[in-house]
Amino acid sequence: ALCHGLLTCRPEDARCVPPATWADPKWQARHYEDWGRVVPMAEVDVSWRTPTEEGLQCAADLAARSLHMPLLTLQRYVASYAKAPANPSESSDDPSAPGAIPKPPGGLGEDSSA
Repeated sequence: ALCHGLLTCRPEDARCVPPATWADPKWQARHYEDWGRVVPMAEVDVSWRTPTEEGLQCAADLAARSLHMPLLTLQRYVASYAKAPANPSESSDDPSAPGAIPKPPGGLGEDSSA
C-alpha cells in the first residue's frame, strides 16, 4: 500500500461533492439524498496528486531493501539447480547436494511410523 501511494496518480480529494458543500451542516443533515447522484464531467473540479521525485526515490529504495534477500535466495537456488544432474537417476539422496529438493516427511511410499 505504501508503494502504491508513492507511485500512483489519484485525485487529492475523493469526495462526492465539493469541499464547501461537504462542510455545509445543512447538506450533512441530508447527505443521503445525494447518494448515486451523477455529476456532469464539465462540473467536476479535480486536482490530482502525482508522484514526486522524492516519493519515486523512496519507493525505489524500499523495493531495493525489501527485495534484496528474496532475490538473492532465488539466484542461489537457480545457480544450485543449474549445477544439479540433468538426469534424476544420477542424483544422490543427499538433501544437501546442489539442486536437491528435500522430501517432505510422510510422503508417498514412506513409512511415517518410523
